[in-house]
Amino acid sequence: MSSDYRWNERNVCNLVMATVSIFFASGTLLWIWLDRSPGQWDDSWYLTNSLVLFDTFAEGGLAACFKLVSRNEGRDAWI
Repeated sequence: MSSDYRWNERNVCNLVMATVSIFFASGTLLWIWLDRSPGQWDDSWYLTNSLVLFDTFAEGGLAACFKLVSRNEGRDAWI
């Protein structure tokens, strides 16, 4: 291996990839460190309503399902 280090296309691509990876990884770690929001403890509401929505669809069809969704005040259930 020679002591003369040349910047060829492969070396530049590796440097750019390493720089971009370090940038996004450090951003993610900073977000995790600074995030103080509470956990997603209210997911039970969505899971319960998805069961209700499925049962409504199974028993009453698509019309009953749309009626139930229109009463949900913009909060959709997970299905």
